[in-house]
Amino acid sequence: MGVTIDLKKQIVEKINSADDKLLRMINALVDSYQEEEVGLSPVHKEILDERVKFHHEHPNDGKSWEEIKNSLMQKYDL
Repeated sequence: MGVTIDLKKQIVEKINSADDKLLRMINALVDSYQEEEVGLSPVHKEILDERVKFHHEHPNDGKSWEEIKNSLMQKYDL
C-alpha cells in the first residue's frame, strides 16, 4: 500500500507542475482508460462456454499440471 501512496503523491506533484499540454495528455489518458470495455467478446465467451461444457461432460479427459509442465519443459528444452 505504501507504494501506491508514494506513486499517487508523485503523480499529484507532477500534475501540480504540469503545463497545459501535459494536462491535456493526462486527461485524454484518463478518459480513454475509463472508456475501455473490460470483458469478453461474444466469440470468446462462446469458446469458453464450449470448453466448460466439454469439461463438465468429460471431467477425466484433461491433463494434470505435472503432465503439462513436463511437456512444456521437453518442448522448450528446459
